[in-house]
Formats: sequence, structure tokens, C-alpha cells
Amino acid sequence: MENNNQMSCVALGLFDGVHLGHKAVIENAVRLSKAMGLVPTAFTFVNGADSVKGVKPIITDEEKCQRLSCAGIENVYTAEFDSVKELTPQEFFERILIEKLHCKGIVCGYDFRFGKNATGDVTLLKELCKKNGICLTVVDKVTANGRAVSSTAIRELISQGEISKANELLGYRLCYSSAIVHGRQLGRQMDFPTVNQSIAENIVLPRFGVYKSEIELCGKVYKGVTNVGTKPTVNDSGMPCLETHILDFEGDVYGEVAKLYLCEFLREETKFSSVSELRAQIKKDILRVRE
Repeated sequence: MENNNQMSCVALGLFDGVHLGHKAVIENAVRLSKAMGLVPTAFTFVNGADSVKGVKPIITDEEKCQRLSCAGIENVYTAEFDSVKELTPQEFFERILIEKLHCKGIVCGYDFRFGKNATGDVTLLKELCKKNGICLTVVDKVTANGRAVSSTAIRELISQGEISKANELLGYRLCYSSAIVHGRQLGRQMDFPTVNQSIAENIVLPRFGVYKSEIELCGKVYKGVTNVGTKPTVNDSGMPCLETHILDFEGDVYGEVAKLYLCEFLREETKFSSVSELRAQIKKDILRVRE
């Protein structure tokens, strides 16, 4: 979203998960905006975690913008990293923050870096703000349940299948929202009909395996057993997907958008020697979810 000519208070960051640390920056920016009569604005990058740090983001850019908006940000200014990566810290400050965003207030985290090769830090930002009469708020490290909140820690937890612990640092439940698509219908042949969802390729993937889950579908929430991975017993495409057997549910829901929440890791994804072995294991998985 492009800016207008109104004066802004800019929250700076990748916001690749809009986690509790990011929220502290955003909340301070919204608060300062109200106090100074400014437009609460966020500056971020398109696919920032990957383009800036070479790692997968926690959520998609679309969800990032939605969460920023819900947190009170009125203007999300997204830039391609390549378009600014050669700017010195001073050039970034002048061309982007002053000339483009007309900022009168800035909020960032304690470890914020900016400019070519990340040579600018909070100390330099303080000097630049002081020279230009801009109000700067620097947010300290945020912790949750004794653990420092960081995108790195959250990525590690997700990749280890520790979704509940990741959610504690995010401050919300990680959700995989996508339309239900047609699968090979082998689950139906095994008396365990499943729904299939694609998973965005450009975000950090959960540990492959079987999870207790909850799925929100057609306005109701159901318990489920979800396989995250490539379904090695019955699928040779190698493409990761989400396949969920929904407990106590029947109906044709192809094309409906479902929200899937992974609750607890149950077991590794396994290639069984036969479909009958897979069927027996699914029965055991369902019993565990019903406990």
C-alpha cells in the first residue's frame, strides 16, 4: 500500500511472524501515532525473511499485512529488498523514511539494523532522529514464559513440531488457511475420508508427521488427525500437503476454505508396507485424538 502525504509514525521491521516482539513495536507505534496525530504505518519487505536473511517466513505476506492491519496499522508500505539494499543508512533514512513516508515518529526493536550490509544500528538511528526532530521509541527484548521471543526461535519450534510452544511466542495460534482440494480419495476407500489442503511453499514447514488438530470448516470447529508431509505410502509426487481426517464429520466440502490448527505432534510420517498397515495405524491415531 502506498503512502499519502500525511505525516506518519513508522514501525520498522520484517514482521515475518507478527509475533509478540513485533506486536510490542506495533502497539508502541499505534500509541505514539494517536498521541502525535500521525498515521500508524509499517515499513516492511516483500518476502522479507527470505530476501533479507535467507530464511523462510513464518506466515505469508498476505497474512502479515492482515495482522498488521488488525493491530492498528493503517498504512503498510512494502518494498522489494533489492530496491533499497544498496542505500546507505543515511540514504535509507532520508529517501524512505523522510521523503516517502513523511515520518515524524519511528518505533523499532532494540536489535534493528538498516542500510547497506545492515551497517546502521539503533545508535545511529537515534542520532539521525535527533538531528531531524523525529521522535524515536526503541522496544526492548520481549519474553514469554521465560523464553526470548524471536522469529528464529519460532521457526525452530515449528520445524521441530512444537507448535504449541511456537504459539506461545507468536501470541496467537498458527493457522493454515486454504481451500480444500481433491486428493486421490484413498482415505475414503479405507473408511477414513480425508480433506486435503495445500500448504504455502514459501513459509517454514512444520515437522513432517501426524498431529492432533482442530479444523474450522463451514462455521464449526472439529477435532482431526492431520498428516503433514508427502504421504509416502500412497503418494509419489513428493509435494508436501495437509491431509486431515475430520472426526464426526460427513459432507462434500471441496472448494470450501478451511482453517487448520495443529495441536500436538503424535508420530513421524512413516512409509508403511501396505495400505492395510496404514489403515491400522490411522485407527490408533484416531483413538489418541479422542482421548
